Amino acid sequence: MLVDRSHFTADLLPNAAHVFEDLDFAVRLVGDDDALAPGQPFVVDGVWADGAVAVRHATPAPPGDQPWQAHSAAPPARPADVPGPPGELERQLLHDGTITARLPYPDGTLHVVADDVARARSLLEPLYGPALRVERAAYSEHQRQVARAALHTIHSMDLTCATGEEVHDLAHPVEMVHSIEVVWVRPEVAAALSPVAEGLVRVTSHVAVLTD
Repeated sequence: MLVDRSHFTADLLPNAAHVFEDLDFAVRLVGDDDALAPGQPFVVDGVWADGAVAVRHATPAPPGDQPWQAHSAAPPARPADVPGPPGELERQLLHDGTITARLPYPDGTLHVVADDVARARSLLEPLYGPALRVERAAYSEHQRQVARAALHTIHSMDLTCATGEEVHDLAHPVEMVHSIEVVWVRPEVAAALSPVAEGLVRVTSHVAVLTD
């Protein structure tokens, strides 16, 4: 949903962006601003170029079809028995790689992924007691460092269209792996990814080689 410019904060104003108030990203729309009324959901067709969408056609969203409706209501309060955000100790453990991920569950348990399960449990059980669940990481912190280095190398090639994270295993939704979209997989991309553990970086190429 487009937000009136009067609601833009100082960090958004320089971007001249139409923003989604309840999301973590903004997309610039370049074109006829008069056709895009603030507060009205639109379906936009256009071309992505230079960090923005050049609008070719914009139509109001069908009634009831407002997936990005902005709102100012506060999010629901976290139940008292559900673990909250990481404290100082957990932030340090995430920083040094002792634990690679954490996820509070609505049932009141805290699920943590770690290379050294015994160490993670000994450090966190005093905080969470029987609510703590520690799983062994599918990928070690060293393997993740290798993956991050490879992604940094690929980003420098100006071939990246999008990056993100995906759940490694739907049965264990704590641990994430990297996803990356590239224009095409050049030999340099393949070389950068060669030392990465299989499955830790999932690559989608916009240009594929077709074989008979």
